[in-house]
Order: sequence, then structure tokens, then C-alpha cells
Amino acid sequence: MDTGAARAAFVQYGCALIYIEVEDKAGDVHVGSGFHVGEGVFVTARHVIEDKTILEVGSTERSYVPIEDGGASSTVVVKDGVKRPVHAVHNRVLNLTRGPYFHSDDSVDVAVFQVGNIDPMTPVVRLGGHLDDWLGESDFVLTEAIVLGYPRIPKAMRPNLVGTRAEVNAMIDRYDAPHVHFVLSEMARGGFSGGPVLSEYGYALGMVASSLVTNDDRTELGYMTAVGVEPLYVCLAERGLLPDCQAEGWDDFWSISSSDFGEESDET
Repeated sequence: MDTGAARAAFVQYGCALIYIEVEDKAGDVHVGSGFHVGEGVFVTARHVIEDKTILEVGSTERSYVPIEDGGASSTVVVKDGVKRPVHAVHNRVLNLTRGPYFHSDDSVDVAVFQVGNIDPMTPVVRLGGHLDDWLGESDFVLTEAIVLGYPRIPKAMRPNLVGTRAEVNAMIDRYDAPHVHFVLSEMARGGFSGGPVLSEYGYALGMVASSLVTNDDRTELGYMTAVGVEPLYVCLAERGLLPDCQAEGWDDFWSISSSDFGEESDET
């Protein structure tokens, strides 16, 4: 993925990313990431919010979405000498209205929730259609991607969205967690967890999960991994939060009753 394509993806999806500030039981504050999949629904990693109190969820980026007709909510930008009407999306702090809910399998590192005060024109990160059983042993190896998220930057005064280019180095099955995981060339850093991995093919390859480390080594000494999209679809569907834009083209494939997975809980 060349610089132009990577920059375009960052600009397009920047305001679809959120930071999730949480406090653990010891009183320590941590930051993770999440991304918008439509209708105010966000996906993140389970370990980012499980057994923690969510302090704040918000976005730091502003994006300009092209619109056909001008209006009260539009502004004008000039690109290549041409004036174009756009809508400025800048969500700032968001309020949870549903969830967070976790995947029904405790070993799956996926959680979802919905917010109520999101700009309806917020970009949507499109999930890929590569389910586990449809993948070969190395279908995406040596393809390129970008990773977006909110790892802490020392001495920075506030969360900053970080974008980095990565390469898929391997595809593995883990003995401690189901579903295909992609091993990425980028250094694992706390805070990227829950962020999207955007494939060079224009869709989400997966979501950044926990890093793979030996014994109790630091996160940065391990491998960055991303869980594939299948458990994201499942968690969204079983909690009744799969947006229409993500269900499109699947017919009734994701018709899952939430009652099959126990009672929903708002506890974190």
C-alpha cells in the first residue's frame, strides 16, 4: 500500500475510530480503541473493557464527507481548483446507549456497543467477507494493511489517533482462542487493541486483539495479532446489533436470536 493510499484510508476512516478510556479495579487508567461499523455501533476488543469501568468514549478526528447538495450543515472545500460541498463530521465525546456486550464465548476477544449521539454521516468501516472456513492457510500472507488506534504516546496531553502500515506475516490458529488470527509486522503496543486492520483490498481484515508474548514479557516484545471478521459478525448478530449495511448481501446468514446466548448484560 503506497503512501497515497494509506493516507487516503486514514483520512476516510479517521473519525470512525474512537478511544475508550477505562479504569481497572486497581484504579489505573488505560486507553483502548474501537471502530464504527454502522448505525452508531462500535466493535472493540473484549479485554479493553471487561472488568473495567468505562470513563469516556470519544473521537479526536474531523472528516469531511462529500455531499451532493449544499445545506445548513454543509461547508465548502476547494480541491484541485474545484469547490465541493462537504459535511464536517467531528463526534467528540459519545454516550453509550446499549451495551457493552461480549461475545458469548468467553475465549473470544470481541465486544460491541452502541452510542446515541453520533453524527449519522460518520464513515463506516466495512467488514470483509472472509470467514474462517473460507480461508486457505496463507491467503493474506505478505499483503499490506494499515492499523488504526489509540496507543498511548508518552508526554502527549490527550489521546491521538495513530496510523501505521503493516504487512501480514502469517495466519495462525491459536490453542487458547478460536478463529483465525493474522500476525502483523507492526510492533504490538497497548492501546491499539480494538482498532481495525484495513486490508489493501479496501475492507477490514480484522480487529487488533491481544498481543502474543512469551511468559510475562512486555506487550511490545510480542507479536501484534488481529482476529478475523467472523467473530465480529457473530457478536454483532447475537446481540441484535448487526447494522443493515454489514448484513447486506448475506441474506439471512446472520439471523441469530440473542435468546440463544443468554441474557444481555450492561456490566463491564
